[in-house]
Amino acid sequence: MSEAAAQVLGVIPIAVGIGRSVAANTIAYANELYQSGERQETPCERALFDMLQLVVNLGGAACLVIYYTLGYSVPLGTAIAMAANMLTTMFLQQVLGLSRYTRMSQLGILTLVVSVYIMAAAGPTPRGDDVDAGAAFAKTSSQAWCLGLIALGVVSIYGIHATWHRPNCSRRKTLPWVVLNSCFNVLTDQISSVCGLLSGWSLVAGGAAWLFVSAAQVPTIVKWPSNTNVAIYVPMQGCVQLGLNMLTGFFIWEDERRIINMPLYLSSSLISFVGIFMVSGEETEEALVGKANSMGVCLLEERDEE
Repeated sequence: MSEAAAQVLGVIPIAVGIGRSVAANTIAYANELYQSGERQETPCERALFDMLQLVVNLGGAACLVIYYTLGYSVPLGTAIAMAANMLTTMFLQQVLGLSRYTRMSQLGILTLVVSVYIMAAAGPTPRGDDVDAGAAFAKTSSQAWCLGLIALGVVSIYGIHATWHRPNCSRRKTLPWVVLNSCFNVLTDQISSVCGLLSGWSLVAGGAAWLFVSAAQVPTIVKWPSNTNVAIYVPMQGCVQLGLNMLTGFFIWEDERRIINMPLYLSSSLISFVGIFMVSGEETEEALVGKANSMGVCLLEERDEE
């Protein structure tokens, strides 16, 4: 692959992160207008917004399929898309008047962007074509990890049902949506990565598995923006998915063998988690939900947490 082609492919996670943020915040802004009574929702508009969310997310997933099938690191792709998503989300949330970001949260996002840049320089190099996919998934650790992801997804479905009537600014309501979408994303990302090593009927089976998991995720893709606070969801989801993808890389693909500088990779990953924590910390959340608290929406949640 030429250097120019590699640079073009490297932009894919950035474009995906920006596109998903634009779609999610468009829906969140419309939902804010509906809840405040400034605009009345029509079935046509709701269908249009659901279609927008679906098309952007599936289009982004298709782009990432190309990225991962060529052997690029899933954790790095996830981190780059997450940084682009959160930076775009911060800009749109403040421009649209949906949330106020404190200086701490702004610093956290900038910290995340810098740490992800370091991760990309120190992290796993693209995987070669000589990797045996069957041997990678035949390991006991790989099978146990995959079963654990499926079990985590099942538990998160119960969590969504149990917290359905909580206000959107509730972290307890947001968490199961975060975990379920993260599990789905990890599964689709890893299937995409495996497809790059397959051929013939094995490749067809891998593509069918990707389509099945993607179809199962459609309801959560469509519904999470209108059931959570985007400013809380995005950093939380990025943190969970990045952690799961990093562990998957170690458990299944033995990423430690391809990492350029392990201490720098792990330390920059830790700094990225710190940046995400700064974005979703108590000070930031108070600013994010202050508008909702003024309307009395989140008072019940505050009493519950006390």
